[in-house]
Amino acid sequence: MPDPTVEQIRSFRLHAHHLDAEYNATQAKELVGACGMQNSPPGAWEAALFNRAPACRLSDATRMLSQDKTLVQAWSLRGAPYVFPADESATFLSPLVPSDDEPWAYTNGIGLAIGALHLEFD
Repeated sequence: MPDPTVEQIRSFRLHAHHLDAEYNATQAKELVGACGMQNSPPGAWEAALFNRAPACRLSDATRMLSQDKTLVQAWSLRGAPYVFPADESATFLSPLVPSDDEPWAYTNGIGLAIGALHLEFD
């Protein structure tokens, strides 16, 4: 099997991230679900969605996130806020759940404050 060319690799990545065509607003959930959309800086996910589906307006994105709740935003990958389909929450959030006696990924920074206040984490 021959090695893939740079152009084939580029085409694969563009297609996987839905940047190879113009999509319509009804495909927003599929577009967001491909790999989630980072919302840092704030508003980045709406811009990313608009770049993939120009017919999807800010009001549509806000409605899906705030009213319909088909999308959810949570601190996820790499400690950044991500927007993803609500029904795929386990996919995007399960790696953050601690195993056994591990601390939660985003609570290590509270250790000094808890000690200074003479409190326990629980």
